[in-house]
Amino acid sequence: MKPCVRLIVPFVVLGLSQTVWAQTDPFNELAEADSGNAQVTLTVAGVPATLQQSPISVAENDGGGDSSDNQQLTNASFGLPGLSVLTLSGGENQTADTSTSNTASATAASSLTNASVLGGLVQIQGLQVTASCNDSATGDACQGSTSVGSLVIAGQTIPLGSVAPNTSIPVVGNVPVTVAGVPIQLPVNLTLTLNEQSTGGNGVSDKAINVTGFHLVGTANAGLVSLAVDIALAAPVAETAEDETGTECLEGGPEYLANPDDMGSFYQCVDLALHLHTCPPGLLFNVEQIVCDWPQDVPAR
Repeated sequence: MKPCVRLIVPFVVLGLSQTVWAQTDPFNELAEADSGNAQVTLTVAGVPATLQQSPISVAENDGGGDSSDNQQLTNASFGLPGLSVLTLSGGENQTADTSTSNTASATAASSLTNASVLGGLVQIQGLQVTASCNDSATGDACQGSTSVGSLVIAGQTIPLGSVAPNTSIPVVGNVPVTVAGVPIQLPVNLTLTLNEQSTGGNGVSDKAINVTGFHLVGTANAGLVSLAVDIALAAPVAETAEDETGTECLEGGPEYLANPDDMGSFYQCVDLALHLHTCPPGLLFNVEQIVCDWPQDVPAR
């Protein structure tokens, strides 16, 4: 005779240690920020040397819930033989995400006190970049911002402050390079984009924004020496996405709902918010009987 183990839901929730009581976060939030990354190739007489620097000092939050991260960068320098590519100081990257049953937010911020790029051709101070996304009943939006304390290109200071999205500035000058022990000035004509912004997601249940405070790209050739540059500084990302389980609490609807992704668990509606419960090991949720039941007694779905 099969032992009687059918368990009504209230007993499962309150009386068994194997059962988990936890509020389900209906959102996924992502926030990331880094101080910079670079891909620079210097080619001399057909022989290339490449710096491929992955994101530096990364702060990140990924998933539901309330969390934060903070990463500090004191000093960092990167280069190639004969070429100083990047010198950074005073960096900070911060991320945070919060969510409730009907709201979510993700914020990321990246700042640099000083940055010197390509042997001092470009110098920037006081770079501050933010990205944020919010999802709530009163409105959904993502936004980004960039401000610059001081920007100097080839010795010329450009006043900026708050920067409009996708602001493009030509970078014309000379990059100091040492080739076979001989210092030369490599002429370049590059493109700098400040407050570079792009959005993603479907704009409804999934929203995202990528902001890069400083993005320098381009190539240069002078005789036997050539240079390819792709340098990004201060790059936060924010995203909020609704967790589309296909399950929703409705006014006047049932209190207990099947979990479409896991037959060994179920949802309880409390004040129109989904709460997740897990059946004891070996049992599945029987949506018709509202119990955790033997697998063979659970209707197929």
